[in-house]
Amino acid sequence: MTEFDHTQFELNPKPYHRFFNTSWGEVIVTDHFYNDPSGVREEAAKLPVSRTVYDSPDMFDARATWLQSITGNELVFTDMWLQFLANRYDVDVMCQWQTPTILINVNKILSPKHQEYFFCPHRDPGELTTIVFLNDEYLKGDGFNIYNDAKIDEEQWVRRGESLVPEVFVQGKCNRAVTFKSEALHGMEVKTPYFASQNRLTQAIFTRKAE
Repeated sequence: MTEFDHTQFELNPKPYHRFFNTSWGEVIVTDHFYNDPSGVREEAAKLPVSRTVYDSPDMFDARATWLQSITGNELVFTDMWLQFLANRYDVDVMCQWQTPTILINVNKILSPKHQEYFFCPHRDPGELTTIVFLNDEYLKGDGFNIYNDAKIDEEQWVRRGESLVPEVFVQGKCNRAVTFKSEALHGMEVKTPYFASQNRLTQAIFTRKAE
């Protein structure tokens, strides 16, 4: 039986934040998010992976999860991150779900289709989403997009340069996080073939105002 060490998910006590105003509101880019990113990546790799409905011959798409289930197994990043967001926006913030969760997105390029299309632009549940880049390396152009307010259906693939245009691009970087309003249309950006040879790993953290 594989032993999963959730205590590796400890935030760096001295991260570096940058704040940007967009049509969707404030976007926060945080560097040095975790105290030990290699330890986080090692633990994330232990989690079983399940394919999603978006998995296809062009893009492997899967999720890996771990749920905090009993007292004493508290996820160590949760309280610190909720407190940071509460202080930033002057409101009480809580996890989107009652059970704090580690949620890892797992993707791998299986064809050149990403060169002409954006993969899976979508909106999230909750009010604030944080995406954490977990790979140890990202090539220039691989990262994350927040798109213009396009009136499009959330489709698996949307052609580049037509109705959908990135308003914000965040370059992928190990241990970097980007936080934004969950209603913003967003998605992964892959412009190089780097993630055809290895899995692209990101953590998603969903939060909302406390009731």
